[in-house]
Amino acid sequence: MGTLSKGLGLVNNFMAECEVIIHRVECAASFGWLIAWIESDSTTAVEAFKTNNIPWILVAARENASRNMKHIRFSVNW
Repeated sequence: MGTLSKGLGLVNNFMAECEVIIHRVECAASFGWLIAWIESDSTTAVEAFKTNNIPWILVAARENASRNMKHIRFSVNW
């Protein structure tokens, strides 16, 4: 569990949530973890990752972040 503060430029809420999810996967991979459980309060972003329907501009970043991961679980937490 952690917090993050980062400038994202001018993006909408959905893009910001997606970028945060990718960043958290990168952090998990940097620790050498093979399994990650990503929890978000954004139902739309979680569904986009579950269905592999994220914005095209983030596809390469997601693939790079999750390259060494065996399993990533996504869930929504209110």
